[in-house]
Amino acid sequence: MKKIELADLFQSLENFTFDKEEIFADQTLKIIRRDWNDLVGDVLGDSSLPQSLKDGKLLVSCKHSLIAQELDFARSEILRKILDKKLPISIKKIIFRAGNSPNLKK
Repeated sequence: MKKIELADLFQSLENFTFDKEEIFADQTLKIIRRDWNDLVGDVLGDSSLPQSLKDGKLLVSCKHSLIAQELDFARSEILRKILDKKLPISIKKIIFRAGNSPNLKK
């Protein structure tokens, strides 16, 4: 099997209207979701879920406003842990929102 350079792969994807930044953001969000409980702990992790990532802003849905508040208190520690992962997209800001999300575990 022939090896392909990453730049060539992205060029091919762009020809099919795939955006490199969008791909990086999607992969970064998937990694954060996968590791969310390790980043915030099981109790907070089971009551919240990273929903989206755009322009370096991570939006996290929380089951309850108290969960959002607890995560907000730990914001700098969570950001430090995320930065330690050396992800394709840097997270500059985390926004915690309380409310119903269809993806949150009941």
